[in-house]
Amino acid sequence: MSAGRNTWALIAVKRFEFAKTRLSEALDPTARATLAEAMLEDVLAALSGSSALDGALVVTSDPVAAAIARRVGAAAADDAENAGVNPAVRQGLKCLSRWRAGRVVVVPADLPLLASGEVDALVAALDETGVVLAPAERDGGTNALALSPIDLVAPAYGPNSLERHVEAARGAGVEPRILPLAGASLDIDVADDLDILARRGAATRSGALLQELWGAAAPRRAHPLVERIMHP
Repeated sequence: MSAGRNTWALIAVKRFEFAKTRLSEALDPTARATLAEAMLEDVLAALSGSSALDGALVVTSDPVAAAIARRVGAAAADDAENAGVNPAVRQGLKCLSRWRAGRVVVVPADLPLLASGEVDALVAALDETGVVLAPAERDGGTNALALSPIDLVAPAYGPNSLERHVEAARGAGVEPRILPLAGASLDIDVADDLDILARRGAATRSGALLQELWGAAAPRRAHPLVERIMHP
């Protein structure tokens, strides 16, 4: 990460023990926590490989997540409120404002296929408009929110957040750019997402973890759940 224009990535990370409850039909609690950890590592690897960023900030109340962030050179801030993604992102934006960040790319911690080149593309698009949005593959979500300046619109994550972010940008007098990105489009929320990750993400830490669970080629439902995943 070396850009020189004070451009930061921001990631709000839920405590691993409470992460991804909608995957309970496919993964037990230990597996879900380990997958959440692996996905954060994949996201941080993509951010670290970007030439467009000056730094990355993880906002979390999970000490393991904070340690992972610091281990790869990212900053970590305690999520004091622990009240959900929007308050965590707002807290992170306040912190970045104190550090005089000029641009920010907000990404969730469950984008294991995010690529460094996609991060570069999001930042480059900020040269054309102050709001750039990468949509989720389904459900109308926002999988990346890039802003210049960083307080141009408030975070509005939740159901149909892409539409709300578009409306907020237009309310601020800015026409946002919608930038579909193959890797960033997949956020892992439900069991069917795991099948996609297993097929497309073999080179990621998250994908390797799923292959360890189910085998490289076999479909998910053909294998029993394991009681424990050993973290390599």
